Amino acid sequence: MSEELNYTVAMKLSDGSELIALLIEHDDYQAKVEFPYIIAYDKTLGGVVLYPYCFWSDEQIFTFTMDKVMYIVSCEEKVANRYLDLVDEMQVKKHIKDTSELEKHLDKLEAFLNGEKEDTGFVDQPIFIEGNDTKH
Repeated sequence: MSEELNYTVAMKLSDGSELIALLIEHDDYQAKVEFPYIIAYDKTLGGVVLYPYCFWSDEQIFTFTMDKVMYIVSCEEKVANRYLDLVDEMQVKKHIKDTSELEKHLDKLEAFLNGEKEDTGFVDQPIFIEGNDTKH
C-alpha cells in the first residue's frame, strides 16, 4: 500500500546520481517525488550545487522504481529549509515570467479596445514631399 508523504528527502539512484526532492508518495515498488534536483559538488565554487533533475522538461513530478533507488533518507531541517526556499524561488521566477508575458498581451488588448493603434512604424496617411513633378 502506498504511503502519502510530503517531506524533503535525499535519494541515491543506482546510476550514482544523488537527488534532493519532496517525497510525495512511497511504497515497496516506487517512490514519487516532486521538484527533484541533482546534488553535485562543484570544485570551482568549492561547494554543493543543485541542478534540476530533468533540466529540459516542465514536469515537476517524477516516479522512480525502487530497483533504481539505492536509498531514501530524510534531510535535516536546515537543508530541507534551504531546498524549499530554492523551490519557492524557482516557482516564483517561472510565474513572473509567465505573468509578464500575459501582462504584455493584456496591455495590447486594452489598447485595442480603447481604440488606440499600435505603433507599427508605418504611417497611416501618405506623406507628400514637395520637389520635382515626378509622381510615384
